[in-house]
Amino acid sequence: AESVEGERDLIADALTGDALQLLAALPSLSNVFRYGNVRQTNAALVGHVLDGLIVRAAISLPLACGALDDAAADALRGKLLGAHSAVRLREGDAQTAIWHQALHQIATHPSAHELLQGISVRLLLDDGDWTADQVAHTLSLHLSSGAEPAKAAAWLDGFLNRNAVVLLHDARVWQLVNDWLAGLNEAHFVCVLPLVRRTFSV
Repeated sequence: AESVEGERDLIADALTGDALQLLAALPSLSNVFRYGNVRQTNAALVGHVLDGLIVRAAISLPLACGALDDAAADALRGKLLGAHSAVRLREGDAQTAIWHQALHQIATHPSAHELLQGISVRLLLDDGDWTADQVAHTLSLHLSSGAEPAKAAAWLDGFLNRNAVVLLHDARVWQLVNDWLAGLNEAHFVCVLPLVRRTFSV
């Protein structure tokens, strides 16, 4: 009984919090659901609450990704990735579908921060929810000659997700990134160089 009460306290805190708290709660709950814990918590209870938490997080996440400065977006990056891993660990079709819907909203909504748009596209690609053609089209829009270089670099940073090896798997994506960099004038190239260098060096 004591262990169940402890889990209920954790759940209550998460459900009454904001989007960031919801995202932060998902990894620990998914681990308890998948692997259990030393207190032998009721897995069915945790699974039921985890499913509800995923829905709430998916609903609130797109709104949380808008109107952010660069520091806030970078802080949200880790929580978003952790929550995504938790949803994958849950392995539920309905939960994955609603989470992918949230990622799609972030990826396509103009008010979402570019870093988080790029991350969302990458996660959708990795999960097979978006095709390579969809990703290439979206990448070409964000890295077009008319895109603000700093925003384009932030999107690319999110898409590569600190793993530039993804460029080796698709020649079209590599060519788009190469064309974007080659097309920058000197002033813009100097502006985005620190972010691009960090993206490719991690």
